[in-house]
Amino acid sequence: MPRPPAAFPARPPTTAAKDKYICRGLRIVHEDDDLIVIEKPAGMLSAIVPGDHGDNVFGKVKEHVKRRGSRAWIIHRLDREASGLLVFAKSERAYELLKEELSARRMHRVYAAVVEREFAPGESEGTIRSYLYEDTRGMIHSVESPGEVPLHLRRDTDNEEHATAKPATTHYRVLTQAKNRSLLHIRLETGRKHQIRVHLNQLGHSIIGDRRYGSDSGTETRLCLHAMTLAFIHPATGKEVRFESPIAP
Repeated sequence: MPRPPAAFPARPPTTAAKDKYICRGLRIVHEDDDLIVIEKPAGMLSAIVPGDHGDNVFGKVKEHVKRRGSRAWIIHRLDREASGLLVFAKSERAYELLKEELSARRMHRVYAAVVEREFAPGESEGTIRSYLYEDTRGMIHSVESPGEVPLHLRRDTDNEEHATAKPATTHYRVLTQAKNRSLLHIRLETGRKHQIRVHLNQLGHSIIGDRRYGSDSGTETRLCLHAMTLAFIHPATGKEVRFESPIAP
């Protein structure tokens, strides 16, 4: 069985003329009048957050489409430490339809992750279901029922995200494993903050490089999580479109 990668860049280096970039590391996978699909590098924010003023994908996308007389709307996000595919709307109509695709769980999202330890026989695929809530430090926690959220957080009426545990479902399948590591394909039903990272830590297989959620692989320089497949109904044509961003072999 082949050895899973110790860590991976988003995709093999290329100098192909067809590749277009908004800026260094931010590749345009697809663009038309209604939407733009971007390949985000690890280490860049999807969008600006309070207290952080660095480069972010949404800001770069807005600058790019503005030069072409368009606007941009954000649909979903990836963690700063993760890499992979993001879609942005370029019209209000596309924004409404894509957000509906996402909220109705029709948007197909598959991730690749390298995790610690090998899986036991009979555990090569499965589903993790729980409720996730965020504490006042920004850490995400998994509980079996909303009632398990600590009382002081349930009383935090100033921040509903902290006060409410939301359902989260993650499907996983082992592709390869060797030398105490496993390569997984992960499909999301819900898209909660840090969902994959928390669920895999809960499973006892933290993502390589994820020091925030239990990884003890001290030599890795990045989180080994990559959004590799994104599929949805195109807001203009009504037909399914699919985009791929394979990890390096």
